[in-house]
Amino acid sequence: MKFYHFQDGIKEIQYDQIQKERPTVGYISMEELEEYGEQWGFSGITIRDCKERRSTFRNSVDIFEDYSFSLLNRVDMDNIMGPRDTLALYLRRNLCIMVDIVTHENRNEELFEKAVHFYKPETLTVGKFLYAFFETMIANDNAMLERKEMALNALEDQVLKGEAKETFNEEFLIIKKKVSVLKSYYEQLEDIAETLGDNVNGIFSEKELYSMGHMDHKIERRRTFVESLREHLIQVRDAHQAAMDYDLNQVMKFFTVVTTIFFPLTLIVGWYGMNFTGMKELTWRYGYVTVIVVSVLVVVVSIWYFKKKKLM
Repeated sequence: MKFYHFQDGIKEIQYDQIQKERPTVGYISMEELEEYGEQWGFSGITIRDCKERRSTFRNSVDIFEDYSFSLLNRVDMDNIMGPRDTLALYLRRNLCIMVDIVTHENRNEELFEKAVHFYKPETLTVGKFLYAFFETMIANDNAMLERKEMALNALEDQVLKGEAKETFNEEFLIIKKKVSVLKSYYEQLEDIAETLGDNVNGIFSEKELYSMGHMDHKIERRRTFVESLREHLIQVRDAHQAAMDYDLNQVMKFFTVVTTIFFPLTLIVGWYGMNFTGMKELTWRYGYVTVIVVSVLVVVVSIWYFKKKKLM
């Protein structure tokens, strides 16, 4: 359990030293929330939500008379498909408590400490601390999003050059899954920022609302970028499918031409294979040679015709 208050420097305090007029932030464990949560006036429903440890991004902000509550699931940008960190936010006027529900390598606490020291203590408020927390959480996202765009561009180049590898579908599916996760992730952050920015229960000042609005715009730009990646994915998939259809059509055209060329030959063979006794060509001295010449002529004329029509 950690609590800090600001204005006259950053000072670590005990939870029973919290003063309503001083901006204070805290970081507690799930066990500490269960022990003290109801004493601090937090609804049992919110505590139960924390205990369920929902990993879904579809978590809304619950607005109460004097505080707001939300679950937040974080994605590790170095391992998007990996396990998620989960924390809860309890926000009152001049008070923000973060609950560490699920964390890997203490990432939640690291972000908390970075946000505490993001601004000068004398200017820090709960709203600005929350802005700093979101800012540190998404600080390196642009570089990751650019890498995803470059990977998608590389796949598109393979398709356009006709050099799509056997691993194309696997690589494409991995990028698609990651983009889908990122879309849900940023939608979650945007929903939290928008709802808190509505300030229904009046826990933020005008200056704090400005910070929340600025953060909402930053998250929206990232979500918009992910949406453009999704559209790009559709274009790459369609281009790859068109290339595959073209290759298949070329193969089918080749076999159609071959079949068309050999059909007259099949007819000749079938005709003279009947062996009727009245067929003079069977006893003619030049019959065999004539059939060969006619067959070759049919092949040559057919090839000439198909090339003239640019079918070969």
